[in-house]
Amino acid sequence: MEHQFQKTTEDEFTLFFRMEGEVAQRHGFIGYLWADYGPNGREFWATWFDSQPDIKSQAFRDEFDGIITYLRDASLAPVEGPDVFQFHCLQNMRFRVMDTEVQFKIVTGGFSYYFRCRPQVVDYNLYCMAYDNRFLLPELERIYALPRKCFSIHPETGERLLIHRSRNTMERFSCADTPDELRRSVDRDNARWGVTPAQEAAMLKRALEGHGAPVPQRKKSDKEAR
Repeated sequence: MEHQFQKTTEDEFTLFFRMEGEVAQRHGFIGYLWADYGPNGREFWATWFDSQPDIKSQAFRDEFDGIITYLRDASLAPVEGPDVFQFHCLQNMRFRVMDTEVQFKIVTGGFSYYFRCRPQVVDYNLYCMAYDNRFLLPELERIYALPRKCFSIHPETGERLLIHRSRNTMERFSCADTPDELRRSVDRDNARWGVTPAQEAAMLKRALEGHGAPVPQRKKSDKEAR
């Protein structure tokens, strides 16, 4: 069966990485697969790791086996060699690329699969994160309802934060304000962007959970943050 490869948005960035605990449960994260093409680029060695075995249904098993078989055996499969696979992804499908990495998704009626292809990397060439749409799609709707960015305060360090929804990252800024002054400043700036306290709380919670996304540790002054 042929499967359609789809582009992803910035808001889906964290879905390309492994999730754990309550975050995995909320997103319906079933598990993930690692694979490599072998030293000659014409092999396919894969290992599967469970996250939530209780939602790994037989329907998922059958569908996932079919998708991996398609990737392995179809005309665009890694057995053609990593250079050819990368060429098709970049030139014909126009998938988003991070450095040497190609990212795309396959969405079916019941499940979503997020792939990271790294044709030139010696280690693992293919990563696949699998999700149950019963949980993932409602969670994505909640994420899309959040503002694109907001200010907040780190609950442990007291630093001023600028949180970005798209990659679920937060920038940290040093600040000389007192806690009360900082709280008023954050509330004032969020109000200018139309961000409610409830939305700020949701953004902060999500950012602290991390979702496996890299969090920049670059620091700026509070003056630069504004």
